[in-house]
Amino acid sequence: MDTLSFLLAPMKSLFFILIVLLVMGCPVYDPPNGVLEIRNTSSEAVYVYLTCSVTLPEEPELKLEFSLGGNVFDEKGHRIIDTLYYPDYRIEPDTVCTIIVSGTPRQPLIPCEEQSVNLFFITESDMRKYKWEEIVQGQRYQKRIQVTNKQLDSLDWEITYIPF
Repeated sequence: MDTLSFLLAPMKSLFFILIVLLVMGCPVYDPPNGVLEIRNTSSEAVYVYLTCSVTLPEEPELKLEFSLGGNVFDEKGHRIIDTLYYPDYRIEPDTVCTIIVSGTPRQPLIPCEEQSVNLFFITESDMRKYKWEEIVQGQRYQKRIQVTNKQLDSLDWEITYIPF
């Protein structure tokens, strides 16, 4: 009996470690968020800054594009060298983009305490011409739209950008 318990003790520890590893390795369910659809009816790409603030914040700044660097590989395992891609908040002319907000797909919510959100639309030409600090300080955005949860519900969570 003494020999049997001597052999079972390490097996119990191993079993416990395996259970912990299995639990830690399980993916966590992350339910989908609500989205706000924005349609760009202009003839130029625009960048959208969604914020609770009534003024355009300096941080975090919008970027024209992002670099994937050298840590990305294609399906054949070949390294992709410094590929650039456009961010989600850039909307091509005559297209629609989605911006993630709070809530669920069926009941999206604005992530602001005031229950209103501000959307700042900045043209791509201004993003290329000016530094972010100059855009913020000079208020070089094309348009600002402030909407509430109630207004977005009535619009079915779709905003249309129409330039001046």
